Amino acid sequence: MKFKFTALIAILLLTCFVVTSSSAKDLNLKEFKKNLPELLGSNNVGTDFWVTFNPCWESSGAKNDLKLYVSSGVVTTVTVEIPGKGYLRQQKTVANDIIEFTLTPALGQCYRKTDMQAPEPDNVYPGFGVHVYAPQPIIVYGVTRYQYTSDSYLALPSSSLGKDYVVASWCDISDFGMQYLPCYTAVVSPYDNNRVRFTMGGTAGSRTAGGLEPGETKSYTLWKGDVLLISSYGQRSDLSGSRIKATKPVSVLSSNFCAYVPENTGYCDYMCEAELPTNTWGTEYHYTPIFGRLRNSIIKIFTKEAGTSISMDGVKLTTLKTGAGLENDGWIRMRADVGAPRPIVYSGDKPIYVEQYNPGQSDDNIVSDPFMLILTPLEQYQREIIFNTPGIKGGFGFTTNYINLVFRANDDGSIPSDLEFAQVLGGEFVWKPVMSIDPKPGLPFTVKVDGKTYFSKTILLPGDGVYKIRANDPFACCTRRFGKTGHIASASDMDI
Repeated sequence: MKFKFTALIAILLLTCFVVTSSSAKDLNLKEFKKNLPELLGSNNVGTDFWVTFNPCWESSGAKNDLKLYVSSGVVTTVTVEIPGKGYLRQQKTVANDIIEFTLTPALGQCYRKTDMQAPEPDNVYPGFGVHVYAPQPIIVYGVTRYQYTSDSYLALPSSSLGKDYVVASWCDISDFGMQYLPCYTAVVSPYDNNRVRFTMGGTAGSRTAGGLEPGETKSYTLWKGDVLLISSYGQRSDLSGSRIKATKPVSVLSSNFCAYVPENTGYCDYMCEAELPTNTWGTEYHYTPIFGRLRNSIIKIFTKEAGTSISMDGVKLTTLKTGAGLENDGWIRMRADVGAPRPIVYSGDKPIYVEQYNPGQSDDNIVSDPFMLILTPLEQYQREIIFNTPGIKGGFGFTTNYINLVFRANDDGSIPSDLEFAQVLGGEFVWKPVMSIDPKPGLPFTVKVDGKTYFSKTILLPGDGVYKIRANDPFACCTRRFGKTGHIASASDMDI
């Protein structure tokens, strides 16, 4: 069993203006406030979210739930609504704590299927989107929490969504006609009359359940709350590299029904991730190994522009000839490194998108299940992060939780004194220096970025709850956890 969530903070664009007395009077304050969210970038904190849950392998008779974990810094009323299914529930948040909504698979998913059933053809499901909203800012995690498989994602609010996405999924390796373990991509529209174009990528032999082959495009019109669900179809079929373009912002969730990572490695597990729009991509990424694993993860690197060159620790790997599309044309897949697990810097001369895939346990005989994790580009690192674990105290949670920090070290390789960690005690955040928790800096990245040395460090979390991290220099943070059955779970969080 594994559990993972991922969060995004988009690039914060700070523009300096020199305003003379003559030009100051021309500044339109109302227009500036209107455009402020776009000027400041986007993040995972918002008041309006549209999400969904993709089909997952259910075990008969087991406890299989879909969870929404919501937190806020204040008391506010959260509404969860599924317009096409007549569902509406409300709860009040507890300041700096987590509340939970539970949905059945029949409510949260477009449809349910077994591993022996073929996926449904590509289709639009009217009003099947899950709408989460509140008058005050909240953070939302969507969790598929089944008895024997789990994964999750951190939702993007409507204000942070984009119009252009590239799919990062994992192929179906099951026997064609005997078992179906497809990958899915769901597109949820927060707006009416939203025209969505899906261009198939994948591998040469890939196709969708609706019959689309690589390079082919199909257009759909979505209305507010509609979900477009697209599935791969057939052995080794993959949606990775597919391009989604819309006339209005959309939410995109990619997953795999039960993934074998790599394909010849047991055991399979459900994987899902909320895709990030291409306007949030960057050129420098810090890859960190998964705690406890003896081999490096599998990664996929995607492009949005033709002719993008990709490097590993400063050494050029390849130049891809297309923006997204087919494997080896618009994206590559590889083991992060053939040696022992280590931190690695991946970069592109144009914006790229990097996804990390944790292998199954027979890859190195370490008890761990597959999951997928979007890496955060250096351009999106933050000086303060707030996050909550996707679980509530006393609930069906996880026994061991830890965070992995990527931070800029002092010149002597030590932890900066201003890098601090806080947990909520008595309803308030209590801060302490990270070096007081553990003075060891962790593992260094061998390549400097912008002339600075970065380290990767693991810290054990006290349990489920709300946490903050802050520092003078921007940093990244991902959270990983062990489940009650002992399997590794993972998460990444980048909130301000």
